[in-house]
Amino acid sequence: MTEPIKLQAADVDNNGWINDIDALRIKRRFAELDNYFELGDWTYAKPTGGDTVIVDNSHVNQNFYGICVGDVTASNIPGAGGAGAGFLVLEQNGIIRADPGEVIEIPVKVSQEASIGAISLITSPSNLMQVNEIKTQHGTVYYKDDDHGLRMAWSENNPLSIGQDQTMMTLIVKVSEQFSKNDEIRLVLQQESEIANAEGDVFDTLILNAPTVMYKYPEGIEDNIPVVKLEVYPVPNKGEFTIEITSPDQKKFSLLIYNPLGQVIHEENKQIVKGKSVKHVILKDVPGGIYTVVLKYDAGSETRKMVICH
Repeated sequence: MTEPIKLQAADVDNNGWINDIDALRIKRRFAELDNYFELGDWTYAKPTGGDTVIVDNSHVNQNFYGICVGDVTASNIPGAGGAGAGFLVLEQNGIIRADPGEVIEIPVKVSQEASIGAISLITSPSNLMQVNEIKTQHGTVYYKDDDHGLRMAWSENNPLSIGQDQTMMTLIVKVSEQFSKNDEIRLVLQQESEIANAEGDVFDTLILNAPTVMYKYPEGIEDNIPVVKLEVYPVPNKGEFTIEITSPDQKKFSLLIYNPLGQVIHEENKQIVKGKSVKHVILKDVPGGIYTVVLKYDAGSETRKMVICH
């Protein structure tokens, strides 16, 4: 963060100083509680030679650095490059049963030990829940929940010390009164999401998990509902991985793998045998990124995210 243009981008209120007020303004802007910075949206600088460009009658070729105001890690890459400096995955793990209108807690856990200094998360919109509060070990989570999705921002000098498979944050949500037995509530991350360590460096790879919220059946019925389990490992991998499917009975299924652009790169339709099935997959010559494995069957579907790193 010692590069001049990053320091320039950090002074979002454009008063010549960088302090906690700038950090607060950045969190509020990310959460869409504010919609502007005094410095503007982008700032630019020449690589060398000061800020002056001399123009005469000949052609002038001048390189510039450009950075989003507030993006001091320079992780926002315009155009086809996308955004984000690391691979952040949110997997579905476990089930919470809920009644329509019930207030429940949805824990978001980290699969590895981590010292977390900043959280910037965006999840896809859901009309099946309303967020009432978001809790962490300490500090305030700034958030906005609307038709565009749920945006969450948190940072503190005192980092969150999270153990393996421990809770990073908890969402207190009210389930919609229209929630029914065919509905599911899943937290799905969007591309701008990032998490940084205590020094402000974005994690190269970090895997989160959260439960799926499903309809609470009357007592005695839920135990008779067959459950299909999907596991993908190892994560991350280099394009070679194992898919494990556990089914209470034999049934037809479709297995699909999506690349980071949402394109299907692998598809097969087969019979699941009762018990455990293991499939070894090798994806050759695929770029690194976040891939999605989807298992579809007659009573529903299961989804897992995985990271391919080269």
